[in-house]
Amino acid sequence: MRKMLFTLVLPLFLLGGSAAARRTTVVVEVPGTLPQLIPAADKYRIESLTLKGRLDGTDLLYLREMAGSDARMQPTPGRLTDVDLSGATFSPGGAIYIYKDAPQRPQGPHTLPKFLFRLTRVERVVLPARTDTIGVGALEYARLRRVVLPSNVYIGNYAFSNNPNLTEVVMPEYISYVGLYVFDNCPRIAELRFNHVGYVAAWAFANMPGIERIEFRGNLGHIDGYNTFLNCPRLRSVRFGGPVLTTGGPSMFVNCPALTDVTFDGPVMRTALGQAQGCPLLKKYQANGIVAQGIDTTCIDGPGIDFDAESAACDDALDILLSAYGYLHGATLSLPAFTRNTAAYLFYRQATRWAARAPQKALAYLTSAVDAGFNDGARLAADSALAPLHAHPQLAELDSMMDGGDSYLDVLRATPAYAGTMPFTYAAPTDSGLRRVREFFNLDSIAGQGDEISRIKRLMYWVHDHIPHDGGSSWPDCPYNAVDLYQVAQRDDRGLNCRFLAMVLNEMYLAVGFKARFLTCQSKRYDSDPDCHVINVVWSDSLRKWVWMDPSFAAYVTDERGLLLHPGEVRQRLIDGRPLVLNDDANWNHRTKQTKAHYLEEYMAKNLYLISAHRHFGCQTEGRGARPDNPEVTLVPQGFPYRNSYTTNDPDYFWQAPE
Repeated sequence: MRKMLFTLVLPLFLLGGSAAARRTTVVVEVPGTLPQLIPAADKYRIESLTLKGRLDGTDLLYLREMAGSDARMQPTPGRLTDVDLSGATFSPGGAIYIYKDAPQRPQGPHTLPKFLFRLTRVERVVLPARTDTIGVGALEYARLRRVVLPSNVYIGNYAFSNNPNLTEVVMPEYISYVGLYVFDNCPRIAELRFNHVGYVAAWAFANMPGIERIEFRGNLGHIDGYNTFLNCPRLRSVRFGGPVLTTGGPSMFVNCPALTDVTFDGPVMRTALGQAQGCPLLKKYQANGIVAQGIDTTCIDGPGIDFDAESAACDDALDILLSAYGYLHGATLSLPAFTRNTAAYLFYRQATRWAARAPQKALAYLTSAVDAGFNDGARLAADSALAPLHAHPQLAELDSMMDGGDSYLDVLRATPAYAGTMPFTYAAPTDSGLRRVREFFNLDSIAGQGDEISRIKRLMYWVHDHIPHDGGSSWPDCPYNAVDLYQVAQRDDRGLNCRFLAMVLNEMYLAVGFKARFLTCQSKRYDSDPDCHVINVVWSDSLRKWVWMDPSFAAYVTDERGLLLHPGEVRQRLIDGRPLVLNDDANWNHRTKQTKAHYLEEYMAKNLYLISAHRHFGCQTEGRGARPDNPEVTLVPQGFPYRNSYTTNDPDYFWQAPE
């Protein structure tokens, strides 16, 4: 260590003067030693620094102080503006380098840590060569001028927000994920040109006062449809130059008054686009390629086609989409279920068309269908359109890849006469999976002592505080249980959507002995509006009723007397116009306060039309390893045609007390 210190200081001493002290290179062989490698006399004089080696929290704190901001985000005399981290990785441990949302330490060797350069003087950063994730807010509120992104990077929420001097973002060949508010309030960015992109989240291009043009030139997996392009007063053109697998819903373009052109040059597998809002110059979206499925085709000009009809144009478009799906899947992107389900249907349909004419091509489509989630082995064996493939050895291989899903006929035969004939059930806290949850999180400490309602609220607040809500995030590639979901969120420095937050909280409730369910709440337009919300209900023995708990927004609802309510009661009070009270500290990620007007009277009023719950709740209620005999039951209004699950019109059955 003394030798390293000597080789660093000697050139500075020989060169002399302030210029020498402003430029240096340091190799940190032992994490936590940067304060010894850069003497205190030089700490606030260096303006350009190349760091190599492994950096822990102690090193990052020293780096922040050199760049003008301490762990509490208070100014320091540091002058560092130019940082080259191309030869660096990150190591766990060391000091807390910033107190933002929670005390922060490095998460993974190739994750640019959360809020690392927040409120610093940094103008130029060369990211580590193997960066796979840019953490939440890692470069926000800095003085960046230009950013070069590494390939296959996951860009976390707010990564570059509030950089008033940022003018250029150099894109790699492939970006796996673009998070929420990534370029929020970066007024000098006029143009963004992406290549291949896996997933674009809601609010990705929100509040960009200078942006004029955004282009996607390669394959695009999925782009969310909620406020994705929001408050962009100078945005004129958005162009999708390559194939697009799926898009989200009708509020993708909001308050972009100069927008005149949204064009899809390549084929689109499925879109839920609707008319843009607050974009008076945009009359229709232009589709120069085929749109396989569109929810509202009245707002799209182009050669849309019914993919149930055979045509050469349809086949050509699906070939392109198959190639795009293969590329994105090969790039290790976890595509959302919305995209995979659509792909599975279309690829299976294409396999039936090509089976007689080109068996190898049909098998390629069928392989992609199975990869996307097709799981009906009985249908595969019985489908006469696939008869030319039945003797092919690859078909047997595909059959072995499926997990024995029931055929449609099997499902029909198993359908009970009425959904209300079976009770809802709940795993006991002695279940081995729930015991693991209780011990892993030390739930007795989190829930604490005191009355039942206080313990219920403490668990909900803990999930809200420790796992960010990210409605646009890709589905995690892990078993869907509380421990694995939490570990993925921590490891990848990511948030989870409302469904997975509710799963985590539900298992915590069950693990400490509360009966609990997570509920999927959907709108009347569930078939064209993919925006739903998932919340929890917990049975209170003291109140003898279910109560609403929402970890995404730290929200619960009471009547005017302070009595906690469940979603059915809230729904009826919204209909009747009776008083409802939202807890005052309801919020989104401790950034945005939730109000009764928005959360209840708009967002949940839309999403309380249909309410679904599984028949049994335990550890890993959904996903890999879940019980196969655990269908959903949906509470629907009288006479409403809903075919995605069993249904009931009986609220007393749906809100029955647990046995």
